[in-house]
Amino acid sequence: MENNTTGEVSEEKSILREQIWREVDRFVTGPKPVQGRIPNFKGSKAAANKLVNTIEFQNASVIKVHPSLNAIPLREQVLRHGKTLLVPPLPGHDFLYFKVMPESVQNHNFNWAAQKRGFNKIGVPLDLKNIPKIDLFVVAATVVTKNGCRAGKGKGYGEVEWGIASELGAVSSSTPVATLVHDVQVVSNERFPSQLMDCHDLPVDIVATPTRLIRCDMASKDQNIKLPKTCLSKPSGIFWNKITANMMEDIGALKALKSSASQ
Repeated sequence: MENNTTGEVSEEKSILREQIWREVDRFVTGPKPVQGRIPNFKGSKAAANKLVNTIEFQNASVIKVHPSLNAIPLREQVLRHGKTLLVPPLPGHDFLYFKVMPESVQNHNFNWAAQKRGFNKIGVPLDLKNIPKIDLFVVAATVVTKNGCRAGKGKGYGEVEWGIASELGAVSSSTPVATLVHDVQVVSNERFPSQLMDCHDLPVDIVATPTRLIRCDMASKDQNIKLPKTCLSKPSGIFWNKITANMMEDIGALKALKSSASQ
């Protein structure tokens, strides 16, 4: 593993994602094919409830949740609990987050507000300077381990989003990061060794599944793994060498951040 090139590591993660998409397919009602998507798995409501019952959720005032379908129940619970919800828009927008306040939801129709048609209508686009401190950061995942290793769809947008928030001081290494997945998306350390995590990859602290809540013991603490301590640390700032032209177009906030940094 130590001699793997970046390309080889990326290929191994791609193979693992494909395996997980095949394994989780029977637990997904739609949309399909599941390949290339964050799985909208059966039991997402139960997984959300596991996370809602954590002290991290209960103590949070501002919670950022990814916009995937499997997180609708969680976004709904964020609003039902009177908390501020931050949700990324679809690619191509020039801002990082919609802000949705519970009091802006008419007739307490929180399920509608938690869906794209809802938060796109009532959410307030936030300029970078107006993004508040985030108390709980919920990120999408295709595959995770109990040690906190995580892989998304492979586009790296979750990492960029975290990087921007980190640059702004909205998140830090102490900000808890959580994810919602089906149980079959939680794999062994052998299938997803920590060496596959690049230093820009975002690990997780908490994994909520339909049947359990996992508090991750970071692999960097494992004395049997000879790795730099930073390998499973949360990244800080933007790794501009990882930013592609497509990312610059899809994540408009990158342009705003780069422009403000050059002034």
